[in-house]
Amino acid sequence: AEADREELVTRLSGLRAELVAAAEAVAKAAAEGVQFRIAERCEELQRRMENTEEVEDQRQEADRQELVDRLTTLRADFEAAIAAAEHRVAGRGEALEAGCAELGRQNEAMMARGVEVSEELSKLRQELRSRLGG
Repeated sequence: AEADREELVTRLSGLRAELVAAAEAVAKAAAEGVQFRIAERCEELQRRMENTEEVEDQRQEADRQELVDRLTTLRADFEAAIAAAEHRVAGRGEALEAGCAELGRQNEAMMARGVEVSEELSKLRQELRSRLGG
């Protein structure tokens, strides 16, 4: 009976040791599983952050391209407006030059007519003097 008892105590100690080892293995496995899940979650979050950064980079690039396109359009519109304004100014300048030339011709014609009128008056005065005086 003593031998049975010692064998039973030995088996019980062995079972306790196996149970402790099994509990430790389960705890270790659980901890490793948690660590594995944490590592997986970290990797997933890292991938999501990288995807978000890529999407943000793409959005910023699209916004930048839209701004470049709008700026190009505005520049073209501005250059067209400047060209049209220069054309109008040039046209007005030509019209002013033509108007000035016409005024110059009219002035010369009036001056010539003034000389003619003056000469005619002079003749009429002389004729009047000769008739009155003579």
